[in-house]
Amino acid sequence: MPNPDIDPQETQEWLAAFKSVARVEGSDRAHYILNQLIDIADKEGMNLPTGINTAYLNSISADKQISTPISLEIETKIAAIIRWNAMVMVVKANQLPYDLGGHIASYASSATLYEVGFNHFYRGPEAEQGADLIFFQGHISPGIYARAYLEGRISEAQMINFRQEAIGKLGLELGVYRVPETFLINQKGIIIYKHLGEITQKIWENDIKPLVLAE
Repeated sequence: MPNPDIDPQETQEWLAAFKSVARVEGSDRAHYILNQLIDIADKEGMNLPTGINTAYLNSISADKQISTPISLEIETKIAAIIRWNAMVMVVKANQLPYDLGGHIASYASSATLYEVGFNHFYRGPEAEQGADLIFFQGHISPGIYARAYLEGRISEAQMINFRQEAIGKLGLELGVYRVPETFLINQKGIIIYKHLGEITQKIWENDIKPLVLAE
């Protein structure tokens, strides 16, 4: 139960003063004063909440947002194409007698997150510090397939071959056989060990552990 307000008038005066500081002198000044009050209360041994929960709002106010040459119309169209291709790809794959699944909801629920990353944050090989190495959650792979197709990185045949790489010729060409597969990659990015199937204690001790220690 919250403590009762024993002096509503004084409370309103404090709140009005704080609102005035924020409105006239800006949010930085208001933030500073609020922090000072919290520090004083802490030094006086008062039992304060462990943290302050802010409203679920954009952390950057509209007047502080940086202007960018972004076309929201184009980005929205790209996102719609990718979502559509991802959905169709999974639906077509599941018309085959392989019980492939697809987790289309996993991508649909996080598509905006990945689109913002691809469009504005992830860096390619042309970046000064080199390309980002990103490990995508496997269940959202339909969206990654769909975007790769839109960018011309894979063919339509490869996209339609979703989750069938290990069944057809493409899988054999890429060295993909079955799940699970374990790869050991050294610091130079070279695959130094590959194992098909379950990793047992014997395999770990005899095959993998010596290679890890040698690196």
